[in-house]
Amino acid sequence: ALVESTEPKTTVLVVDDDAGIRKLISAVLSQADMTVHEAESGVEALEILKTLRPNLVMLDVEMPELDGYQTCAKIKASEFGESLPVIMVTGYDDERSVARAYEAGAEDFIAKPVNAAALPYHVRYVLRSAAALREHSRNEEKISAILEAMPDLILSLDRNGNFVEDHAGDHAAAILGHSDLVGRNLLDVLGSAAAAGAFSSLKKVWQKGAVQTLEYSLPVDGLTRDFEARLVATGDAGGLAIVRDISDRKKAEDRIRFLAYNDPLTGLPNRTSFTRTLNHFLRKARVDKSRPGILFIDIDRFKRINDTLGHPVGDTVLIAIADRLRRCVPHDDSSDGKNLLARLGGDAFGLVLPNANAQMDPAVVAHNVVNELAPVFRIGGQEIFLTPSIGIAVFPDDGQEADTLVKNADAAVSHAKMEGRNTYQFFVHSMSAHSLERLKLEGELRKALEREEFFLLYQPQYDVASERITGVEALVRWQHPERGLVPPLHFIPLAEETGLILQIGDWVLQEACRQHMAWKRLGLEPLPVSVNISGAQFRAGSVGASVTQALEMTGMSAKYLELELTESVLMQDATATIESLQELRGLGIQFAVDDFGTGYSSLSYLKKFPLSRVKIDRSFVMDVTKNDDDAAIVRAIIAMAHGLHFETVAEGVETPDHLQFLRDNGCDDCQGYFFSKPISGGEIVKLLQHDDAEVSRAAQGG
Repeated sequence: ALVESTEPKTTVLVVDDDAGIRKLISAVLSQADMTVHEAESGVEALEILKTLRPNLVMLDVEMPELDGYQTCAKIKASEFGESLPVIMVTGYDDERSVARAYEAGAEDFIAKPVNAAALPYHVRYVLRSAAALREHSRNEEKISAILEAMPDLILSLDRNGNFVEDHAGDHAAAILGHSDLVGRNLLDVLGSAAAAGAFSSLKKVWQKGAVQTLEYSLPVDGLTRDFEARLVATGDAGGLAIVRDISDRKKAEDRIRFLAYNDPLTGLPNRTSFTRTLNHFLRKARVDKSRPGILFIDIDRFKRINDTLGHPVGDTVLIAIADRLRRCVPHDDSSDGKNLLARLGGDAFGLVLPNANAQMDPAVVAHNVVNELAPVFRIGGQEIFLTPSIGIAVFPDDGQEADTLVKNADAAVSHAKMEGRNTYQFFVHSMSAHSLERLKLEGELRKALEREEFFLLYQPQYDVASERITGVEALVRWQHPERGLVPPLHFIPLAEETGLILQIGDWVLQEACRQHMAWKRLGLEPLPVSVNISGAQFRAGSVGASVTQALEMTGMSAKYLELELTESVLMQDATATIESLQELRGLGIQFAVDDFGTGYSSLSYLKKFPLSRVKIDRSFVMDVTKNDDDAAIVRAIIAMAHGLHFETVAEGVETPDHLQFLRDNGCDDCQGYFFSKPISGGEIVKLLQHDDAEVSRAAQGG
């Protein structure tokens, strides 16, 4: 049984007057196991916050009545607002917009269009940063309370800058060494530069009677420490200097400044700094006609590292990746290279090329990145192989502004992944429309399960000799409310790439088992059901738990469930796969290798796996009566499979000649449109109740 997590869900308030964007963000965050509330205006958001205490607020900039900046300022001015992180969502990515966001109190901003895949990671990153800052703030409050309890060093000076009296607690004495100051002059203690500032401040104190603050540095015990002196006049005789060690505060301020423009994990510049650097070179390019470009570097399938090895290992890998990428930064006289490479968030990195010319060829740089990441990463005893998908965009052809170049480079990344990953692609303008369509389809796919838009069809499998039904193969279909029936080839690859296949796969297993039990409750003979398992499900290591849960939820006997896996899935990590299959086989689950003949494995090697059946791919069956080579291949597969005690199932049987050929050569089972197209569970009942060849052929037209 599954143990339900007691960890409270992250709650996010999404504020946007655009319902489409609001729903998209809500769907993405809900999919990431966050609780989402929505508001269509700043006024509504402030009303909701009277009763709701979310972990984070996402604010659109452009809204009626109260815009995002005004709403953010009001939130931050509330009694709880200081600790409530806010992300501004804006269609602009210029310095002024960023500055206004931070002036209003926002912790971060995201430029539109929102990157749906990266959004949950961005939200979690801001939440972690906010938690870290709160912790830092709490620590500073503790330190401040301690310091307040300890008297500062108080020095009395005459008009000539001589120390005439002092008073300090033990803490101040230990740090400042004040016991040696009485009788000495400012010039001797501070040095000429700092003393000049001190005399100038003292002069203002005596002239204006106002308190003056002076900061200076001194070597103390071999280290340089920072001090703050508040100077107060004490009449014509002189003044007081109230001195405090501010070294820790200065370090904290430096750290905050660093975090504003740098990634704390890798030390690389962050997205904000990356955009500033890119804008600098774009401004320069408009004058000198240079051609700055960017590389958007995405690490392929990085999520599996966090999922299987844990986030600490994942963080270590990201640091190692950053170190390697630093070696790929090209030399340029107009930049020291420090700000050219950035971590844009998650496993995405960006590289600015000040001038995409022969000396800084984007293709050469991208090729260097691929080669640099190719050697194995050895982290904590693990050997990890990584590949990048790289998108390239160049000014001015691919965009006039920074946000356009980044968006188009990201679109090129998607095409690099489609080309097989571990490669690079230059942006072409047709990619933009394709990427928008793909993003839209991904958002709709995320909602499809919730809206119950998936359904199963079942293709009957028949005994070749008797032509009686021996089982069914469950096939998932997507009935989109506007697109109609979406072909599996259009959404299954996208589901695998985004990880949604895990949830879809769980639903298919449960629905297939539920349907089996529904047939059984009608008094029909138990019918074996075959379900396809994707490579992503196996890589996630969730197949065993998914199968067990489906069987427990429905009460189906494991012996009637068959899992179909392709050759490529079986061969990815043969040793681990064999162990997983053996464990499931112990429950009674059956296994078949699907589309046999299209991969690179051999039947003799497949003998190592606990398989029961081999499915002959339809590409060999469809011309088996016309093509001697296909006929020979099918005969060989049947003979070898039987020799290794595997049953055979032929796919794509569409004619009587196909069936006769299979019968003549001893094939066990078959499926295809000759008998029946994939049909609903209710139509399967009719076939089972009239299980003979004539009725089976009649079902084809039904």
